[in-house]
Amino acid sequence: MGIHGHLGSVGHLGNPFLGVTFETPYFTPSPHYMPFPYYSPSFTPQLFQANIISLGQLRPYPAIDISTFEHSVAAFQRMVSDAGAILTKFAEPQYARNLMEAAQMGNRQEVDRLIKSIGTSAPVTTQYTPTGVLLTIHAQAQASKCCTLTMYLRWGQ
Repeated sequence: MGIHGHLGSVGHLGNPFLGVTFETPYFTPSPHYMPFPYYSPSFTPQLFQANIISLGQLRPYPAIDISTFEHSVAAFQRMVSDAGAILTKFAEPQYARNLMEAAQMGNRQEVDRLIKSIGTSAPVTTQYTPTGVLLTIHAQAQASKCCTLTMYLRWGQ
């Protein structure tokens, strides 16, 4: 029957048009017509995708190689260790005072020297304002930039 099913009154349990009369001969829904999208509860996209791949209609994903990810994780762990060393040094009152004074005077060379004196394994870039310091640690894994750790510490009003 489809879309051009019945003329006149349509009545079916569960049909939103129950008891409604349609006056047009061009469109009269069948008793099973639903005016909104209907999704079968048994349909799951995962099963559908698995079926398509198993039928060979789509190319499967490449084999998983976690070696790059493992190198990134190891590099990030070193960065976290460097961040801990930076925070430990920043907790020393005399060091913190020297760093803030150099930043306040706009002495970029002294700020960079103080940061490098901590002895981190990865390069650290700094940006500072009267209200705080932004430190970014960059790490490399397998000869390419893999990860970045950014810390912002407030030091003024």
